[in-house]
Amino acid sequence: LRACLFGRPREERGGSDGTDGGADALPLDEALAPLLREVPLDTLLNKLIDVAVKATESHALVSKRENTAASDPGRNGFGARGAEQAEHSVDLEIQGLITSTLISALATLTLLLRVKDTLGAFCAAPGTKPLVARTLVRYPDAEVRAQMARLLTTASQGPELLRTVLPWFIEELQQLPRDCATAEHLFTVLIWAVCRGADGGIAPDLLRALSQELLRKLASFARDPVSRLPPTDGSGPGEKGCTVLEGCLKTLSEVLSRSATAIDESILGVPLVTFIFEKGLFAMPDLEGAGANEGARVQGDSFCRSPKERVAAFRLLLEASRTSPRMLTAILSDVELLLSGAVGSLSRSWNVEVSGEEKSPAAPYVGLKNQGCTCYMNSLLQQLFMVPSVRHAVLKAKVRRSRRQMARFAADPMDLVGRKLVFAIENGKTCDGVVTGYDDASGTHRVRYQTLGEHSFRLKEGRIGRETGDFWYADDGEAGEGEAGAGLPEAPSPSDEGDKEIEESQKKRLKIEGGQKLLEQIQRTFAFLLSSEKRYFDPRLLVEACRVLNLQYSVYQQNDAAEYANTVLDQLEEALKFSSRDMMRELELSFGGKVCYQKLPRDCDHRKNTLEPFKTIELIIRGKTSIEESLEAFVEGELMDGDNKVECDDCATKRACIRRTCLECRPNVLILHLKRFDLDFTTFETVKINSLCRFPEKLNVKKYTRVGIEEAERRAAAEADGVDVGGGGEGGEPPPQELDDADFEYELKGVLVHAGVAQGGHYYSFIADRGRNCWYRFDDEDVTPFDTSHIAAQCFGGTYTRNNSWHGAQEHERIANALMLFYEKVVPNGEIPQSDLQTPICPPANEGGEAAGAGAGGAAGGG
Repeated sequence: LRACLFGRPREERGGSDGTDGGADALPLDEALAPLLREVPLDTLLNKLIDVAVKATESHALVSKRENTAASDPGRNGFGARGAEQAEHSVDLEIQGLITSTLISALATLTLLLRVKDTLGAFCAAPGTKPLVARTLVRYPDAEVRAQMARLLTTASQGPELLRTVLPWFIEELQQLPRDCATAEHLFTVLIWAVCRGADGGIAPDLLRALSQELLRKLASFARDPVSRLPPTDGSGPGEKGCTVLEGCLKTLSEVLSRSATAIDESILGVPLVTFIFEKGLFAMPDLEGAGANEGARVQGDSFCRSPKERVAAFRLLLEASRTSPRMLTAILSDVELLLSGAVGSLSRSWNVEVSGEEKSPAAPYVGLKNQGCTCYMNSLLQQLFMVPSVRHAVLKAKVRRSRRQMARFAADPMDLVGRKLVFAIENGKTCDGVVTGYDDASGTHRVRYQTLGEHSFRLKEGRIGRETGDFWYADDGEAGEGEAGAGLPEAPSPSDEGDKEIEESQKKRLKIEGGQKLLEQIQRTFAFLLSSEKRYFDPRLLVEACRVLNLQYSVYQQNDAAEYANTVLDQLEEALKFSSRDMMRELELSFGGKVCYQKLPRDCDHRKNTLEPFKTIELIIRGKTSIEESLEAFVEGELMDGDNKVECDDCATKRACIRRTCLECRPNVLILHLKRFDLDFTTFETVKINSLCRFPEKLNVKKYTRVGIEEAERRAAAEADGVDVGGGGEGGEPPPQELDDADFEYELKGVLVHAGVAQGGHYYSFIADRGRNCWYRFDDEDVTPFDTSHIAAQCFGGTYTRNNSWHGAQEHERIANALMLFYEKVVPNGEIPQSDLQTPICPPANEGGEAAGAGAGGAAGGG
């Protein structure tokens, strides 16, 4: 049959595939006449439909078998055997044959539908409805879906056919997943149906039912936008395909252009154009709930995110403005409302370039722009952002930023009179001024500057070349009870305190305010990293706020990432003390560890334990091949004897003793700083150690803790005395409680890498996505997927061999290696005791003994 129909000359059949010829069906009738004398037309149609349906079922079975085999690690990837690979090849060949057969059957059906009086038999066939659904939407091969679309749109009885199958499409829309990647041809047919049938080919109630279902789909996107994370199975909308949202918008545009009365806006609750404008294109975050929790960001996201979706939405608005004066008025009102909330400088700006560079679907996270030499900062901030508890604590913290918002959004303009404000200038600087009056007729305020005199202008609009229209209070305002900033110390009065004390108090206040600005900018950066659709965010304001940290070098120059980690975490905690104590506790649970410095005298039972907090633990790696060896050296201890005997505080006698350091309180996030930068005592220069240092995916720290060491010592002593370790103690005392190993387990979640030498280099991070069990490489602006099987080659350091045609095999150092490791506790800690909360996590600078993890050897390069 296929040879008979497709073997005719091109000029007779009208097209290369027999589906796009002219309207003359006489040659086809003549070709089919001998066959139709033997086989009735309806029987022939049913046979072809049956073949096509069975082909779709067979393809689904083979695909299911393939997916089952792919989910079995023993039959997949590097572990696949030759026989299984051959079976896979056979399955692919079978799928190809099935698809070819299906395309042939659909093409033949397309030809038969050009014959008169075939439509009724086709629509009445029991297999037609499942065939259309399976091949137009669900079949994975795009050529099959395109062939079914041609069948429905190119037949001579196309409009009549579409009136029959359109209810099927509406039913399919109801079941269509919002992230479906194969719906492009469905919307192609729907748009064709609306264009060809709106002049009377399709009943108005059917067109209205179609528009209602499309509006319901749009409403579902506004309630719960489709996640931007790539699907775990690798499926998802392709770069060239049409998403469900884009298809709905395009189809609605056609419905609107043909029949505006078919649009029932009551489903949305607001006018269609307002819905598209406010929720699809220009959704504004909720100022009340934006920082309350991470889920609040969804309510402030525009559901039209990709360039194609936004183009389709704008075209819908354009079509609405052409069709309905009422909708045009609503659009203009929405535009005016949006512009009223923008700063004045934007309304005067022309040729504003808005970057259309969005983040890759393969890596759903946002990068950070490097300001020249700030990769040390970017790599550490990305590590902190990816820790859920830290991200939650920062985003939920109440910062003094709200005081800035209150000035701009003051309800009564007279409330600003007499207040000192800070005005943003178009050159990027700021200027202080006092509001001296307000003219109600012109809506202008009078502002007196210290050096620029007095000027009148509208505060929210600013002036060309001067104020941008953004301003905030220069002072703290009246911070009420519970508001951020309410706990800041007040400067003493000059009449009550001496000048020196006033100066010290002012310095302390400036430091606290600097910490609040740093917290505000970190929160702002985290909010963009969480919600932005751009490939990267520019954290220049955060870099400026980091000046308060007093790093070894300028924030725009090379600094040590480990030093930055300690100082920024200290400053964050100080800032949270004055704004959100609950969030400070979350930060303490995450990083608030403690080390125990022990003095163990001989011939004396007076042990002394001194606790000191830490944020990171510094490990010596020179001469060590793994962090387990480094940790053993960390807790090894040192015998103080002879002239180095230590005086016992209780006995007032010098005794030989062992001094050692061990872990006491284990944080939820354990940061290990590998000491790769050290001082070369020959040249007295800082050098980088690139030697091999392995680290495991899972780490048990029990034998490096005080309780673990003491338990091991008790066991060793009991075994030496021949005592049963599991029995009771002397005098019937119960045995010591057994420690749970699970409480000491940590899992690797991040690696911060330095590539280069001590005097210069580059920082970047490998970080695990906690929710999706995959890893990404965060390299400033670029975020890409990372295969953890490459961790050893890219993070352990050591040497590698390279063959050279001139010198043969040569050994080279791996200059890119891990500098900091981020381990997360498998069983997280709960609430910490109040006594611990009252103890400062980090001691003041230059006080007490040398803290564990104190840097040595100079700063590392980070370009």
